This record gives sequence, C-alpha cells and structure tokens, in this order.
Amino acid sequence: QREEFADILMSVYSAAIEYGYSPEELTHFSMNKFRRRWICFEAKVIERQIDLQSLDYDAKRSLWDEAKREC
Repeated sequence: QREEFADILMSVYSAAIEYGYSPEELTHFSMNKFRRRWICFEAKVIERQIDLQSLDYDAKRSLWDEAKREC
C-alpha cells in the first residue's frame, strides 16, 4: 500500500509539471490554504468553547467543513 501511495504522489508531481505548474509552489499554496483553514477552525473551537477530545469524527469533520466554507 505504501508503494501505491508513493506512485500516486509521483503521478501528481509529474502531472503538475506537465501542466506547467511548479510542484513546490503548489505545495506552498496548499499549505497556506490549510493554515488559513486551521486558524479558522481553531477560532471556532475557542469561540464556542468546544472540547475537541469530546467530539466524534463526524462533529470534527462538520466543524472543519464549516471552516473550509468560511475561510
């Protein structure tokens, strides 16, 4: 399974280059987007005084989806 994931990553890397994108720039773009969403997610947790450890996966996912839509 590990090798298959490595193959997928290499395919995405190759496709990015094929389409004229810099994989490094795309990685930075993706990480910045994640950071924005994470900051928004954390703000919602703090604002609503949520105990993350008490939430199940679906509740966390719902909160994350909300952060994705709003931030």
